[in-house]
Amino acid sequence: MRSSLLSKQTSAAKSTRVAFPTPAYTLHALGGITAPLALHRRDRQLINPRRLVLAESIVSPDGNFDVDKLDVDTLQLDDPFGMVQDVMTSNNLRCAIPEQPLSSAASKLDKITGLAVVDAENVVVGVVSIKDINRLKKQGVDLEAVKVSQHMSTPPIVVRQQTRIGEAAALMLSRNIHRLPVVDKEGKLIGIVSRTDIFSPLLNEKADKGLSNHFHHSNRAPWLRALVLGATDGLVSVAALLMGVGSGSQNLSILRLSGVASIISGSLSMALGEYVSVSSQRDAEKADIELEVLEQSKGSEAQERELEELTQIYVERGVPVDLARQVAVALTERDVIRAHARDELGIDVDELANPLQAAVVSALCFSFGAAIPLLSAIFISDQAYRLIAIALSTTAGLLVFGILGAYLGGAGLLKGGMRVILGGWLALGVSYGVGQAFNVEVA
Repeated sequence: MRSSLLSKQTSAAKSTRVAFPTPAYTLHALGGITAPLALHRRDRQLINPRRLVLAESIVSPDGNFDVDKLDVDTLQLDDPFGMVQDVMTSNNLRCAIPEQPLSSAASKLDKITGLAVVDAENVVVGVVSIKDINRLKKQGVDLEAVKVSQHMSTPPIVVRQQTRIGEAAALMLSRNIHRLPVVDKEGKLIGIVSRTDIFSPLLNEKADKGLSNHFHHSNRAPWLRALVLGATDGLVSVAALLMGVGSGSQNLSILRLSGVASIISGSLSMALGEYVSVSSQRDAEKADIELEVLEQSKGSEAQERELEELTQIYVERGVPVDLARQVAVALTERDVIRAHARDELGIDVDELANPLQAAVVSALCFSFGAAIPLLSAIFISDQAYRLIAIALSTTAGLLVFGILGAYLGGAGLLKGGMRVILGGWLALGVSYGVGQAFNVEVA
């Protein structure tokens, strides 16, 4: 089975040449066939480098690769990904029957590119694709008046569940097929394997991060950086207020009242502002997603336009046109809305902005930072010592927050700490000067 399948596949793809770009970012079709893919910096992190297969022996000196140079032994050695049965879909299979109207089969091709056609005994007898449907529509054929058997492709190209994943990948690339029926020894349909299933071990969104050979500071706990920013905001604003009030008045009660009032008003202001801002962002994200859903519901022509739009996005990122089309189709089959939201709109449908969470976190962070200078001063009766305590506690807090922010961003710790301290000192100095200028005493 393996030898015959591979020989058919390689003969069909004879003289086909596939570009072989930089190995670090080359996706090998699991059996040695290579396909170039230009990746964003973010996407490169999703590739598990230990899963890339380098078939050096079948790469020509000019950096290209001939599909027909593959042999069974090389394919098996270079294919550690198992069999089709390990990745195929076996539940809720969509299929058609020969005698049903073609329009009925077309209605099932809303998010997939092809259907297996099975007889009464569940034996695969043909395949009908979205390309067939679109071609017939352009010709003015009434899909309700013709049967599936009249326009299905025969004989069907199928694979067995014991077929190596590398063979299935090679077959898909050489024949430009996006979905393959999986059959048992009697030819009965037991599953479907798609390009998404085949290539998911390489483009796995949940790839083991422990295998990455370096760390990206830009991806390190962005929420933690937001916490540091909120705490620093509270620290500087309240410390500056206390410094101004404390230098202008010796009354400790006024200082306490001013500090508590500033924490409450500041945290509520931060929470409200963050809630309004993030709510607007979430509303915009949901509206954009709903527009994509609406476009996909307009029928096959609209879906084809959206597919072309997604293809063009990948082309503009440097992906060759043919491969861009393949990637767009594979991602569309997997989840069309998710694909358009991520690559066209830059939205992660699983992580939409949460306004309530943002508001609560902002208020808590502001209050935490603001409490540092207030707690250091409200128990000291002497005005001079009180101002010194505010300055020292604020400096210590700024140093900690500055170093933490620099560490999260991958910058120099000392430089990051001093940068924040100098900014804080400037705010304290200006506030102290304003307080001295007014110098109000209250009994």
